Amino acid sequence: MTDLNSEAGDQSGLAGPGRLIRRAREQARLSIEDLGAQIKLARGTLDALERDDFATLSEPVYVRGYYRKLSKVLPVSETELLAAYEKLVAPRVPPPPSKLILAGEQDLGGSRPVGLKLGVGIVLIGVLLGLLAFWGSRRSEETASGSVVVVPPPAPAVETPGELVPVPTTTAPAATSASPEAAVSVDPSQPPPAAPAASLTLAPSLAQSPVPGLGSTVPSAPAAARPAGGRGEVQLQFNATSWTRIEDATGKSLLSGVIQAGDRQTITGEAPFAIFLGNAPGVSIQFNGQPVDMSQHTKGNNTARFTLP
Repeated sequence: MTDLNSEAGDQSGLAGPGRLIRRAREQARLSIEDLGAQIKLARGTLDALERDDFATLSEPVYVRGYYRKLSKVLPVSETELLAAYEKLVAPRVPPPPSKLILAGEQDLGGSRPVGLKLGVGIVLIGVLLGLLAFWGSRRSEETASGSVVVVPPPAPAVETPGELVPVPTTTAPAATSASPEAAVSVDPSQPPPAAPAASLTLAPSLAQSPVPGLGSTVPSAPAAARPAGGRGEVQLQFNATSWTRIEDATGKSLLSGVIQAGDRQTITGEAPFAIFLGNAPGVSIQFNGQPVDMSQHTKGNNTARFTLP
């Protein structure tokens, strides 16, 4: 009798979890239907468990859960069922690697894909760089809006008296051109265009006279200077930004450039003064303490060119 019990013990040690479940169910005098109703499992699942048909069953984690439910109803322990299960399935499972990281795949030793972590890091870096670029552009715009642009005065034109020009063999036709102030729209914040050079008209007797050679030249007449009218004072109040140029009787530039709104300038020198304003309605002028009416000198583009007094 002792030999039979020992033999049965050896066979139970070699038995799979399915045989242990069947033996415990029969010992409890339960049918498969009664057992399935108690633990809420289908008959097909219980049949697969008693036959150790792990190909029909779900993942190992679910199989272990089934064993836990069965141990609560049948006279068999969960530890005994899991030990028998591990003896059947453990030799088929290759040993897992310690840690394997593949590009774009999941880190087998971690819990999140490496590609996802890398993508999130790149997005965060891009957002930080965008914020820094936006902040820098705003600072540069604020600096540019608060800066004062200083325009250097244009170099005075130098006239060379006695310039020699070749004498043509035929009479040159007289050139006619419209006034540059009427043809060109002047921006108040930009310097006025340079005046066109004066044309040279030859007398008919000189044009018809024979020319000794190509080297024959005639001197040009020097430009007539404005008559001096004594010392004077011009006061300018700028209610709006305007390009301004003022020259005295000797042609010396006393003021030239873009003057900002709110500025006040006082100019003294030899009268008469040649004055050009790019935005005449935005400037108030007094000459020797008397206000000056510029309405008759203001063009349709708000520029004004006149002489005081």
